[in-house]
Amino acid sequence: GGATSPETLARRFLAAVTARDSAAFGNFLVSRAEFAWLVFPNHSYADPPYELDPELFWMQLRLGSAKGLDRTLERYGGSPLTLLRLTCQPDPLQLKHRPVRFWGGCDLRYRAGGKVETRRLFGSIVERDGRAKFLSYANGF
Repeated sequence: GGATSPETLARRFLAAVTARDSAAFGNFLVSRAEFAWLVFPNHSYADPPYELDPELFWMQLRLGSAKGLDRTLERYGGSPLTLLRLTCQPDPLQLKHRPVRFWGGCDLRYRAGGKVETRRLFGSIVERDGRAKFLSYANGF
């Protein structure tokens, strides 16, 4: 699953929103097993002083994802969306070890109908071994 780059992932996300393809969103998101074995052990929340329970962290991510995705589909589902630019910030503080890279604060500049907008339609992106997936669909809606 996932995509070869964050930009490709964002394009696929917008295509799925346009098509209202709810099944596609699961393919773009880090799975529970990927989170447990590949993401959480490298995350700063796994260590002191946080030492967050991975199950609790996973639950928080899923709740934010469901809410964000529902709001995105409510607002844009079925509307043609075209990615113009994706701007993300690397976040070396969240993930402490390579080969996992964490991208946050992703702003999408996109065309929605005849209007150009810039918003955060999803949360963080995790990249590992040349594959990118969303950690969360939480957004600012």
